[in-house]
Amino acid sequence: VIGGFIHTLSSHVLLNKLKVDDPVDAVAVHGFCGLWGLLAAALFATEGFSPTHAGLVYGDARPLAAAVVGALSITAWCGLLSSLMFWSLKMCGVLRVNLETELVGIDVMEESKSKRTEP
Repeated sequence: VIGGFIHTLSSHVLLNKLKVDDPVDAVAVHGFCGLWGLLAAALFATEGFSPTHAGLVYGDARPLAAAVVGALSITAWCGLLSSLMFWSLKMCGVLRVNLETELVGIDVMEESKSKRTEP
């Protein structure tokens, strides 16, 4: 239930408010719901999950602290590598399609191209 709420909210904010072009909701599903999964494990872990540490709900904050450090590390790593990749693609001139293709839609342009090349 919580994951569904997080997905719906993050998808709405990314697509409608921030205008992020993410047609398959990859950031909402893998980014925000993945972050929730990481934090939820640290919040609700029982003694059976980890022999030495329970989650925050059961009185131990150490797993949550480790999860927060992990989440920040993952976010920084992915942000840095993604920025380098997109900057490189932009400098090579291959990040975006031409304006006509963007306005018509790349799927329409690619489909019409394949029909022109068929025998």
